[in-house]
Amino acid sequence: MRVEFEFQDGTTRNPSPQSFSYFPAARGFFRYACPCHSCSGEFDLSPYIAELADKAGRKQRARSLNVTCTGQRAHQPFAPSDCPICARINLSATLHSTEQA
Repeated sequence: MRVEFEFQDGTTRNPSPQSFSYFPAARGFFRYACPCHSCSGEFDLSPYIAELADKAGRKQRARSLNVTCTGQRAHQPFAPSDCPICARINLSATLHSTEQA
C-alpha cells in the first residue's frame, strides 16, 4: 500500500509532499494529521483504503482524490479560522498472493 500527498494552501509556499508505504505485514492506520502545525484537522483515508481492498481481482489497484482539510487553525486564541489546505492524494495497492510457489 502506498499513500502520496501533495498539498496546496493558496500560497506560493505549499507544504512539502509526503508519502507513506505499508508492507503486507504492517498494521495500517490511515489517518494523517494536517501538515499545518497550528491546525486541528486530519485526513481520514480509512474508507478509501477499504474500498481499494474490497475490489475483486489480483491486479494493481489505484485511486486519486482531492480532500480539503476540515480543521481549524488557531492563529489567535478565540478566533480560529478554517484551514485552507487541500490535498491531492494518490493511493495504490498491489495484492500479494499468500500462496508459496
